[in-house]
Amino acid sequence: MNQSEFNKQERFNALIVEAQSKGLPYTFILEEVKRNKWNINPKQAEQISNSLNINTAKILFTAYELNILNADNKTKKVIQKQLKNKDQYL
Repeated sequence: MNQSEFNKQERFNALIVEAQSKGLPYTFILEEVKRNKWNINPKQAEQISNSLNINTAKILFTAYELNILNADNKTKKVIQKQLKNKDQYL
């Protein structure tokens, strides 16, 4: 991990802390990620999920819809299929 990636991860962690302390929804974090022209990977989605006690699928679906999900094509294809039955996962 280089310095740029480290700084980005620190800023990402700070967004999670800010959302927790101010009671902001997970969408705040995802909108900030998009505004900063970053992407979110499944591991980061799980980190948000664990920190805010929210279903990981909900975060992955929203990230996919915002076009900020950084995952391999196989994972994206699975999420795309699951989006059709979104209500089962939320």
